Amino acid sequence: MLGKLLRIVLVNGIGLIAGLLLVEVILRVATPFPVFEKSGFAKYHPILGMVTDPSFPEIDPEGFRNPDPPAHPDLVALGASATYGYNVTSYDSWPQVLGRLTGMSVYNYGIGGYNPLQFYWLMDAAVAKKPKVILVGLHVAKDMKDVCKLLVSNAYWIDWAARRSLDTTPCRDLSEAPVGEEGRDLGPTPLQRIKLAVRRTAIGSAIGTLVVDPYQDAATRQPGPGTVFFQDGRNDTFVSRDYSIFIMNNSDTQAPWSDFAMKLTETLFLEMAEKAKAQGIGFAVVFFPTKNSVVKPYLEEAGYKLPVEFLKGVANETHLEAHFTEFFDKAGIPLVQPRPALQTLMKNRSHVYPFRNDDHPLASGYAAIAQAVQQSLFSVKAP
Repeated sequence: MLGKLLRIVLVNGIGLIAGLLLVEVILRVATPFPVFEKSGFAKYHPILGMVTDPSFPEIDPEGFRNPDPPAHPDLVALGASATYGYNVTSYDSWPQVLGRLTGMSVYNYGIGGYNPLQFYWLMDAAVAKKPKVILVGLHVAKDMKDVCKLLVSNAYWIDWAARRSLDTTPCRDLSEAPVGEEGRDLGPTPLQRIKLAVRRTAIGSAIGTLVVDPYQDAATRQPGPGTVFFQDGRNDTFVSRDYSIFIMNNSDTQAPWSDFAMKLTETLFLEMAEKAKAQGIGFAVVFFPTKNSVVKPYLEEAGYKLPVEFLKGVANETHLEAHFTEFFDKAGIPLVQPRPALQTLMKNRSHVYPFRNDDHPLASGYAAIAQAVQQSLFSVKAP
């Protein structure tokens, strides 16, 4: 009796596995699944704070997002999450799209949460790769405060500031607990690894993308005072009040740390530009706008009344961009502003950003950024 039961279980188990394998193959052949999953897991780095876990797909041994890293890339990109390419595969990140548009090989140093201090430290590694050009993505609405926070929270940068005789007093209230030895493993738990492994299958990816994620996104989209909840069937937009306040505070030019962070950022970029120039390498900056500033005219044209926190954050961002535009112009550092391209895209295309509290565009948005960079820096102009 027991033997018969075991045979039934075995036969059914084999049938189930065979069926799942067949569905997996069909999904991989006939659909885009599995699609990219943002890991969010990192490995401790004593200077950068973190790099991405190299055990994840698309990540090279150094912890950066380069599935097939070239030894001597033509183009090196430095930046944060928008350069890494949240919401899309490495193939659809703006540096890789730009590489295809220009015929250049690319190395991507973008990591979510990085700021100009980390860009500055990575500059030597970027120059050592002997590229033709180095591009740096700057998110002025977020990066200034992050510069101050890292400068007073990380042992390496605390010592670096002391060696340069920098008075970091304006940043002292932003100090965070440094990552110690116990924080070296920032990666996923065994249970999280199982979940991630399932999501990397076509079946798990399809269920997660089509069922789980929409449910979770819908659960987090809660209309309320100060939130942006807009639906037109084309570019549905959600921005939480907390996120608008985050942008407003991080871009506050009246904050005690702001002037210090802005001046230090200017110094860092001047030194990066000089390092590139000394090696005959092109150097340019790409502004990354917040979703708030991109969608603002689209929502206003639709008659949507935007909350005060949202508008104040956009105003702060505009002020910072004007300041740095003037600075880069005087310094002779080429600058690309892709916001107009993204705003034009919203008028002509749907689903430029995901309908959730997410500042990062989808593939069409990253393509628009790459095209703006290509047209600004690499287009062949008639004599």
